[in-house]
Amino acid sequence: MKTIIKSSNKVSLYVFNDAETVDIQSDKIIIGNPEKYIIGDYNSSNASLVEGVEELSGWIGHKFLYDDEYDGEWKSNPDYVEPPSPPEIES
Repeated sequence: MKTIIKSSNKVSLYVFNDAETVDIQSDKIIIGNPEKYIIGDYNSSNASLVEGVEELSGWIGHKFLYDDEYDGEWKSNPDYVEPPSPPEIES
């Protein structure tokens, strides 16, 4: 597996299998070859790619941190807030 992390705080933003192409450029991140989609709000100045990470059951974007510089382990993000449940719709 591989993950794109936010450089400033190591929050895991996206995860991909090892075969997926991830190209972090100066103004965007391109996923796939051929291109499947573009991540426009992250780039080489604010994100980085970490390869060879262990798959994490229950992974949700922003819920976990991954710091490859120290111990290379997943950690819970203490700042993560669970999104609210959608309201009940009355019939």
